[in-house]
Formats: sequence, C-alpha cells, structure tokens
Amino acid sequence: MESVSDRVELIRSKLPDLTSLHDALSQGKLHKDIRIKSQKILIPYKGFGKRTVDAIIREIVDERVECCCELIVRQNALADVGILRAHMLRGMYDFYVQDVLEGQIVAANLDIWQQEFDVSLMFVLSDSQLKFAKAYARDGPEKIAKYERMVAAQEKTLLDFKGGQLGDPFLTPVLGERQNFSATEREEFLRNYQLVTLDVAMANLELCEATLRLFENQARAIYYWRLSLRDIEQSPMGKVFMPHDDLNFESELQKIYLERCQILAERAHDLTDLAARVVNQGRAGLS
Repeated sequence: MESVSDRVELIRSKLPDLTSLHDALSQGKLHKDIRIKSQKILIPYKGFGKRTVDAIIREIVDERVECCCELIVRQNALADVGILRAHMLRGMYDFYVQDVLEGQIVAANLDIWQQEFDVSLMFVLSDSQLKFAKAYARDGPEKIAKYERMVAAQEKTLLDFKGGQLGDPFLTPVLGERQNFSATEREEFLRNYQLVTLDVAMANLELCEATLRLFENQARAIYYWRLSLRDIEQSPMGKVFMPHDDLNFESELQKIYLERCQILAERAHDLTDLAARVVNQGRAGLS
C-alpha cells in the first residue's frame, strides 16, 4: 500500500504536465499540439473522441456531476477529522505549547487556526458543488437528495463547532499556568496527535485526488467546447461571436482547480512531516 508521501510525490510529478495542458487549452491549441501525456486526459478511453461533440459534452457534464458529488463526500470527511484535530489541539493546548513546541505560541495558534479555517472552507466548497449537481444531474432528485442531506448536516456541524454563527472569528487560545504533565499524559497526547494528524493528512490527499479528477474533467470540457466552436472561430466574424469571456472564465476556474490540487498535496505532505517531528520531539523530552 502506497504511503501518503508516495502518493503526494506522484501528484507532484504530474503537475508540470497538467500546467502545460492548462496553458495549451487557454491558448486554444488543438489535440495534435498538446503533449502526449496530456492527450490521454482529453481522450480518456478508446472511441471517446469519435462521437458527436454534443454527445461528448453531455458525458462530460454527467461526469462533472459525479465529480461534484465525490468532492462533497471527501470534503465532509476532511471537515469531520479536521474538527477532531482542532478539538484535540485546543484540549491539550498548554502541553502542546509548553512541552512540545517549547513556548512557540504563534506556531501553535497558526496550526489551530489553519485547521479550523479548513473546516469552514469545506462547507463553502460543498455548498457550491451541490448547486452545480442539482442543476445538471439527470438521475433525478433522489440521488442528489443524499448530498443535500450531507451538506445540510455539514452546515449544522460547522455551526455547532463555531458556536452557532458562521461569521464568528475563531477565538485565540489562552495559555494557562505551567503544568507538569505525567509521562502517561504526554505519551497519550503524542499518540493521539500522530493518529489524528495523519488522518487529516490522508483526508487532504484523498480530496486532492478527487480535485485532480475535476481538473481533468474541466480540461475535456474546455477542449471539446472549443472544438464545437471551431467553425465560428475560423469565420470572418469569429472574434465577434466567440464567447471569449466565458472561455477565459472556464480557463481561470481550471487554474484554480490545479492550484487547489497543489495546495492540498502540500498540506498532506506538511501534516505528515509535522506529525513525525512533533512526536519525535515530544518523545525526546520523555527520555
């Protein structure tokens, strides 16, 4: 089974080609002008590109709905483990600052605030993706109802987590008096810290992989949309009738998906590294 680090490195290795694909699509390049590796994204299976453009675009939209539903599930999972980690950090704040981070209050606060911000962001993203899925799903309301309930539950969980108001800023933790923690208490915190932090790292990685599938879907959407407009683009009035603003918007959206992949991969890597460093440093203090 691949480790988080191995899977992160695999994603990192793909980023240059994905960036090249985004740049090529934003310039309106055709299939033959795009790198071989990226061509596999535009034609994901044999015969994909041999149908009518309308049929291809319909399949891309259906796939986008599936991507949105998967992202809602992954974001919900990340929010759940993120809440556990935030509660754990606040619950053992004194020990985390005094014994593990050796008084680095700013570092502890940034860790907590980043985790809590991630929890809030997951709901915002899920709400947006639910709107798309509801607008374009062809499977009927029964399927989407499942994800509506999931997003509603996620909103309630977030409200409970933040004390009842979505707009409330997160409170700055207050450091207590210096305490002498027992070896058992220290070991329990370090074990829980490692387990929960690695769970959050894995949730970030799985969300990254799901976002990568959304990026690939968006790449196909832009390419085949441009293909459907090729006659208009090559006509004498092409500059007038081409939906340049819409195409630019879709290109920027695709860029955001790629940046999100990179951020999530780095977050997974950093949390994995942080878990190892905190546990090693904490256990060194026990010896």
